[in-house]
Formats: sequence, structure tokens, C-alpha cells
Amino acid sequence: MKVQFGCGSNFLEGWKNHDSDVDITKKLPYPDESVDIVFCEHCIEHIEYEQFVFFTEECFRILKEGGRIRLATPCIDKIVAIKDKDYIDFACKRFSRRPSTYANMINIMLTCHGHKFVYDKETLELVLSERRFKKIKFYNASVSDVEELCNLEHHWRKIGKKFNDLETIAIEAIKPKKY
Repeated sequence: MKVQFGCGSNFLEGWKNHDSDVDITKKLPYPDESVDIVFCEHCIEHIEYEQFVFFTEECFRILKEGGRIRLATPCIDKIVAIKDKDYIDFACKRFSRRPSTYANMINIMLTCHGHKFVYDKETLELVLSERRFKKIKFYNASVSDVEELCNLEHHWRKIGKKFNDLETIAIEAIKPKKY
């Protein structure tokens, strides 16, 4: 079984797709060790850090041994590195009336869109490793070593592939067979 949380309008064929019907800050509606893959895109940044920790614990609980989690989210490491004038203009003009400056773009990405916590690689890896996930690896959006996990993301349809690639990171991890 493959489950997507926070799907919005991105319904994946062959997946159980959930959006507002499942609150990822609460116990997930799946039995222990019943899910093969969990996918969540541009969703975790909309919940508090402690709620994200709980969500990853729940994902670990529902995943089968050898099951995989894939999370795609804006990455503060990538956002801070953005010097692309087109992206800065896009963020500042689309989401505020602020002038197109680097500082405004950073603040918009951290505080607009309902973001509550924007992650970096270190924090994502720490949370997953503390939940006992193994083989943690980072990818660019839509990229994976597992063919089934390639091109799942759809956020690029809202902001364009170039801008999505500039801000988004994906992390994958596996629930070990003996934990």
C-alpha cells in the first residue's frame, strides 16, 4: 500500500491520497506496519516542528519493515542560497507588496503561505534518524534512486519547475527490517 498525505489536487494513481480528510498532526488512520510507502509534498512546513516529529513517529509506526518515506519540502539551505533575480521578483510580487529584495524574499518564504517551520537538511536528517529511520538520502524534487518515487511531486505546477527546483528538497528514508 502506498499512501500520500497532503495531496491537494495531486491524486496519484494506485495510491491512497489524503488531504484535509487526514490530520497529520494526529494518529494516522492505518494499522501498524501496513504501509509500503509514505509520500508527503510541501505539507510538513505547514505544521509546527513538534507536530512534524509526531508525524514521523506515526509514519514509522504504519510503515512495514523495509518501507520507505519520502518528504519534499522547501529547504532553508536552498532558499538562503537563492540569488536568482527572477525568483526574488516572483516571490516578492506574488505574495506581498514588498520590494523585490533578497531579505523580503527570505522573510516571505519563512512567514507567508502558512509556513510554521522551514527545514534544513540537518534537521530533517536528525528527526528521521532519531525516529530510527535508516539509509537517509537527499534528492532534488522529482528525483529518486527508486523509479516508483520519481516524478511524484506536483508543486512545480503552481510555481514553475525552475523555481520549485530552486527551493525544494526531498528526503527519503527506510524503516529497517529489524529495529
